[in-house]
Amino acid sequence: MYPDPIVVAAGDVVAVGRADEEFPGWVWCADPQGREGWMPEAFLDRSGAEARAAVEYDARELTVAVGDELRVEFEHEGWLLCRAADGSRGWVPNAAAVDASLLDLCDRWLRAWTGNDPDGLLAFFTEDARYRDPAKPGGLKGHAELRPYFTKLLAANPDWVWRRLDLTPTDLGFTLKWRATIPVGDAVVEEEGLDIVELKKGLISRNEVYFDRAALLKAMAPA
Repeated sequence: MYPDPIVVAAGDVVAVGRADEEFPGWVWCADPQGREGWMPEAFLDRSGAEARAAVEYDARELTVAVGDELRVEFEHEGWLLCRAADGSRGWVPNAAAVDASLLDLCDRWLRAWTGNDPDGLLAFFTEDARYRDPAKPGGLKGHAELRPYFTKLLAANPDWVWRRLDLTPTDLGFTLKWRATIPVGDAVVEEEGLDIVELKKGLISRNEVYFDRAALLKAMAPA
């Protein structure tokens, strides 16, 4: 993020410098006032050695926090031009912008682990979904194998609660860092772990759960 990024109107002369090696399709530019920043090459109209802005452009980046809702106006080579709820507008890297629908799916899925409703939880998975956790290192496949496991697991833990700490989108779905609050008799165990989640048409097709369950097993052991 730059303190005084390039801002141009359509038709302004632009000095073009180096290409961005990390994000192809972006070039370093300076406007007539000497302000500099990265600009999409597609926004430039080049004629010989001279380049002009083909459209109005502002290189300002938008500062965002986890949970902020953004409206995407334009996407270009790894970056999104977004407008925030307060009306501010700027560029956000794809990796930092999580679709609100993805967060909603994740949070609804996590809530489904509470309340002893195995069919409600199973509804988030494809018919041929693959699942693995520390208790099932060999994995399970499909509703026929998942249903009895979820039925037993949720019946034993009707009041546990799972919360999202951090979600990172991937090409196939997302990775999730979570915290679980698990009542065990008169005690309460707090666990943190990581899930790998792959999606197919809005449903979970693969779910791998990773955490150190030593504290949980210790709490569950007979006195």
